[in-house]
Amino acid sequence: NVTVTITGDEDAPVLATASGGAREDTDAAAQHATVRGALAVTDADIGDTLTTSIVNVPVVTLDGHAFTLPAGAVSLIGHALSFQQTTSNGGTAAIDWTYDPSAANLDFLREGQHLDVTFTVEVSDGLLTSQQTLTITITGTNDVPVIITEVSANGRQVTAQSITGAGFGAVMGVYTLRKNGKYALKGRG
Repeated sequence: NVTVTITGDEDAPVLATASGGAREDTDAAAQHATVRGALAVTDADIGDTLTTSIVNVPVVTLDGHAFTLPAGAVSLIGHALSFQQTTSNGGTAAIDWTYDPSAANLDFLREGQHLDVTFTVEVSDGLLTSQQTLTITITGTNDVPVIITEVSANGRQVTAQSITGAGFGAVMGVYTLRKNGKYALKGRG
């Protein structure tokens, strides 16, 4: 009698990079920028429970440069990313993910700007791990300027405490009605 015993080795899961994208809603100060996708993970073992987690703090860039999110947008890096657990099948399996930040104010983004939130993701089969990045890109839209706070009208002039809009921040001053029906900031033509 000859007995042959084959002892399996633990194979590490291999995680692929992933990305997803959303477009800012026009004039949506409290937007849910929900994005869904799947991470491809390869594990030669069959039946391993594959769990996924976020490692480290997400990296945020605006048009490729380091960026600190304004207070109304910090939900973009909070507990916004979640994963579904899956089981290895000896080949490539999909780990579904959902990015759903609560009511993020994205109005600071100008038309065409790209805000990238990059997470380092780790998948584990219980013994070995693999890390890769998942980048969410949010593309800005043009928001209509809005007069806010106190406004008083005196004939053909409007005094506003603050006017805000994408691309020019807050501007206080006196606005004069032109012949063409548009207002101009006094002293700026």
